[in-house]
Amino acid sequence: MGYHYTDDLFEHAIEEAYYELSVLGEEMREAYDGTPDSLKDSTGRSREHAANLLKT
Repeated sequence: MGYHYTDDLFEHAIEEAYYELSVLGEEMREAYDGTPDSLKDSTGRSREHAANLLKT
């Protein structure tokens, strides 16, 4: 019985991690979209890269 409980906890932890990464990806996309055009080639580039990596 304890084994099943552990599997459920592990599955929940993975689901929660994917959710958090998705939220972070959305926040990074919003940060990139809000970056002034004059900075999109410098600061914005790392924000865009992070948003693309976190996209699920």
